[in-house]
Amino acid sequence: MISKFETFKKLHTAADLFILPNAWRPKSTMLMEQCNYPAAGTSSAAVVTSPGYSDGEGMPFEDYFFIIRRIAASVEIPVTIDMEMGCGKIDAAVYDNL
Repeated sequence: MISKFETFKKLHTAADLFILPNAWRPKSTMLMEQCNYPAAGTSSAAVVTSPGYSDGEGMPFEDYFFIIRRIAASVEIPVTIDMEMGCGKIDAAVYDNL
């Protein structure tokens, strides 16, 4: 079985251009899959402002990661994640979030 990573990688080398729509919650990602998009992305600004946080890492990482996990788990298509600055201001914080 081909992994989501391999599927996503093949989209980047295919002869045809593919559109990568951006999701901000699980339902929007599910709708993209239902519309036959081969993959989806996330917009960090859309994800954090949807529940009322400010963009620029204004949302606690645990809350952000919860939504991202739900988005990725809601579909079978690959999802690429916008992690802003890795959700950390220093290298050690980014590393802890891997």
